Amino acid sequence: MVDPQTDQGPRISFTHPWMRAWMRFGLFLGNIMGWIILSLFYVLIITPYGLVFRLFRVDPLRMRSKPSTWIPLPSQYDQLEDAKRQ
Repeated sequence: MVDPQTDQGPRISFTHPWMRAWMRFGLFLGNIMGWIILSLFYVLIITPYGLVFRLFRVDPLRMRSKPSTWIPLPSQYDQLEDAKRQ
């Protein structure tokens, strides 16, 4: 019933056993639904984009055309003593 003076419904404390059970169920359901929704998003949206890009050899980040910026380390620093002196 609605209290006519406050215009609010009945109040249930968070310490009430039914409320605690309902909150646990809601958290459980939220975790499951989040996992399902993210999995479906990955399988139905991300994976097809990746497959189409590989099929047509699309490189949106242009990673294949860039030369490597790796600078090889001289072999004089391969010893354990050199690492200890850092």
